[in-house]
Amino acid sequence: MSGRIRSLKPEWLEDELMLSCSSDARVLSVAMILLADDHGNGRGSETYLAAQVFPGKGVRILKDALAELQAMRLVITYQIDGQNYFSIRNWDKHQRVDKPGRPRVPAPSARQEANPVTETKVAYFV
Repeated sequence: MSGRIRSLKPEWLEDELMLSCSSDARVLSVAMILLADDHGNGRGSETYLAAQVFPGKGVRILKDALAELQAMRLVITYQIDGQNYFSIRNWDKHQRVDKPGRPRVPAPSARQEANPVTETKVAYFV
């Protein structure tokens, strides 16, 4: 999505929340970092994410992995004008982006972060 190189800190593997995740949820968390724009937000359509992260495996795997990340508050999902998006919590703590580009998707509002839509939503990275 953004075309930027992303990095994962070694501590990501030691995080107790991540240690308790399924392999699918861990893969999804990494993919969401890669798919996010320079502000930590990305397209959150289940069909889009399933095709990008779990090609050929169907949406059920994505839904289960996404539910895990949401329950741990690693990612938030939100909807604007009928479109689904995700936002990675504490993005600035996990990624340093020099000269960030323009946002590729709308950011969640403070109201949406306080009351995220949970029907088809994502979570946050702690």
